[in-house]
This record gives sequence, C-alpha cells and structure tokens, in this order.
Amino acid sequence: MQLKSRKPLVNLMIIGVIIWLAGIVSSGIYYFKVIANHDNFYSNPSPVPMFVFIFIGGLGFLLAVISTLIYFASLLKNRQ
Repeated sequence: MQLKSRKPLVNLMIIGVIIWLAGIVSSGIYYFKVIANHDNFYSNPSPVPMFVFIFIGGLGFLLAVISTLIYFASLLKNRQ
C-alpha cells in the first residue's frame, strides 16, 4: 500500500484517541451520576447507556490502534 501523505492517518489517530477518551469519560460520569447515586438506589437505573459509551470508546481505541499500525508500517516501508 503506497501512501501519498501520512497526514490523514495522524488525523485518524487523533480522532480515535478523542473518541476513546470521550467514551470512557462519559461512561464514568454516567456511572457516578446515575448508577452509584445512593438517592437513586431503588429506581434500578439501567447500565445500558454506560455499556454503549464503553463500546463507542472501544471503537475509538481500535481506530487509534489500527491507524497507528498502518502509519508505522508505512514508515518502515518507505525506509527500505
């Protein structure tokens, strides 16, 4: 695979890390505001939104990892 520019890969890495961190932070906020709230104990809040946030964060993590691997593979290929 011949890359003309590595800038889109760097942008994908940054976007992936931002999505990853946003998903993890939002799931933590949801947990501490809704699930771990003792005033909300008997209402039995659903953990599904937290799992959705974690899933979105995982997709961002995969995007960052895959684009980083492609970036370093292109660096090694151009070095030879």
